[in-house]
Amino acid sequence: MTRLSPVLLLLAAGCAPNNAELTGGKYLAFFPTDGSPVLLEGKISLPEEGAWTEANCSPNVGETNNSAQCEVLEAESSVERPHEPWTDDDSFSIVKSTIEPWRGEGIITSEGDLQVLFHHSLTGGEDFRFLFVLDPDFQPRRCVQTEGGSAWEDVDGNWLENWSDGVDGTRYYLNAGATQLDPNPTIWKPFEFEWNEWFLPDTWRAGYAVGRYGASRLAIRRTQYEYPWMRAEMAQDWAGVTTAAEQDKINDTSQVLFYNNDCADVEAVATGIATDVAALAAGVPGGVDDMNLTPIVECNEWREQDEIEAGIDGWREINYSWVDINPGADMTKGGSVSGTFHLTLDGTLSQTVFIVEGDFVVENLKGEAWSTPDLNQELLEENEVELCSGTPASSARMTPKVGFQILERAFDEGR
Repeated sequence: MTRLSPVLLLLAAGCAPNNAELTGGKYLAFFPTDGSPVLLEGKISLPEEGAWTEANCSPNVGETNNSAQCEVLEAESSVERPHEPWTDDDSFSIVKSTIEPWRGEGIITSEGDLQVLFHHSLTGGEDFRFLFVLDPDFQPRRCVQTEGGSAWEDVDGNWLENWSDGVDGTRYYLNAGATQLDPNPTIWKPFEFEWNEWFLPDTWRAGYAVGRYGASRLAIRRTQYEYPWMRAEMAQDWAGVTTAAEQDKINDTSQVLFYNNDCADVEAVATGIATDVAALAAGVPGGVDDMNLTPIVECNEWREQDEIEAGIDGWREINYSWVDINPGADMTKGGSVSGTFHLTLDGTLSQTVFIVEGDFVVENLKGEAWSTPDLNQELLEENEVELCSGTPASSARMTPKVGFQILERAFDEGR
């Protein structure tokens, strides 16, 4: 996937193509009252009164309000932690707005990836921009030994085909940066745990997204292989785990991780996530019924099950961001592509949350003109390296890496 030079975004304003259109674009944003860079900086005015609302369902931040919303969260908390822990960690200013881009850019990167970026003007001379990137030819493979030597083999069959079951087109989960937790944690002493994180291999990452809303830097919410509250407890060094019963629960991986769970249980969590978010945003004028707040559960039952914890078979996952590409897309230079996207972006320095969705069309895809070609591929071809089963490197291109850290830095420096 994309490894962008910071020069790319710096130059983009002057010579990038304006060939992408957005229709039906809208966002739902939650700005934490005490920690939002946007609210603290004060350059951006929230929409006029009546277009946004405030909500506080946190027992930690003054008096709660919007009792109808809070009752929903409280009812869940009495049985279980909220499915979305951030909803009762702070008070929020909540905005729902349409997106009317002043610029849309669609390119094919030097590694052959589709990259789509939109800019939307804000008050105070600020900008809301977001970008998603995906690998059109995504398919994890491995080289296996055969009687005749070696051959390429798909890992767990065709991922895009299975992800797209029931979709009119091709679905790409934006799963870069996702990690799993080793189901066998180290317990040092009561209430102290250490979990090893397993990062998805580069070749298993189909896409990524990043954004910026004025002073708020936004990054994609990772695909999750565990209950959302689990990550929240880890981030707080298990401050909320204070009883032996809670420790016993964490020791029971079926109550912590989405590993060998009943898929219906994970789908119930996804429904609960939507309930939490809708409850907190219930006061937004016009409501949020026209937005999809439910993440997608992938049960992975189509994968070959080997009873080994490593890998994705046996794991259930919650995907917060995806792109559906319409049939007939030509994701090459000069081609055209259309589809829909749904992104969940979290603040990198605050509890800001954005849900962004819309339909897009890109005509006459341009080639990336600001970064060097794929050096690894060039060296393989220059040295006439033959890969699996004697296949020339140029015709056996492996799925490229997702350089999401470089992408974030380049995107930020392009402000």
